[in-house]
Amino acid sequence: MVSICVAGACGRMGRRIMELSILTENTRIAGAFDLSQFAGRDLQLMDSRGMPHQVRLGADAASQLMEADVLIDFTSAESCLGNVGAAYASGLAAVIGTTGLSAAQVEELRVFSSKIPIVYAPNMSMGVNLLFKLAREVAQRLGLEYNAEIVEIHHNQKKDSPSGTAVRLAEQVARGLDWNIQVIPFLDGKGWSGPGRKDKLVCMPFVAVTWSENTRFLLSAVVNELN
Repeated sequence: MVSICVAGACGRMGRRIMELSILTENTRIAGAFDLSQFAGRDLQLMDSRGMPHQVRLGADAASQLMEADVLIDFTSAESCLGNVGAAYASGLAAVIGTTGLSAAQVEELRVFSSKIPIVYAPNMSMGVNLLFKLAREVAQRLGLEYNAEIVEIHHNQKKDSPSGTAVRLAEQVARGLDWNIQVIPFLDGKGWSGPGRKDKLVCMPFVAVTWSENTRFLLSAVVNELN
């Protein structure tokens, strides 16, 4: 049995993780919390069978980790390190999907990882993580004769722009070309809000090589995030 503690329980990812864990064998919710003003409230969840469930929200990471095996953090750059620090103090593993972390914050995660297991990724999709690897390899093979841009399309409630997925793609392309990531431009296509889209998690990223009027070729890494 794996006991999880979910940080950011009121967010879309936090809620979805708990809804999935309810019906996942050998998994239980040992703790859940969000902003301090939500402490003590009952969070209403609905599993895939349409059955309702309640989860009582705690006050902070330290109190909610007491019966957990692992922290799952989908919060904000401002909150993440404090939550992971609590897991570190308790000797517990952490899974981190929070984006927008600075280089210094990522380095702090590396320090934590010397003593506790940490999985950190801006996107948890296997397909997207394969794309990260492919983007670097494609950039290495195409070389400097190609220009690189990151174009992303996501819903109009997306908090961070560029997204963590777009930044990681740029990092991989920059590594492949031996560039500084800051020379790669980001084009933001924020604005999706149609019915049936804003509540779904549908990641359809791809790398496309297209012709450009003012360059020989354009290597365009397009991230289509409707989550």
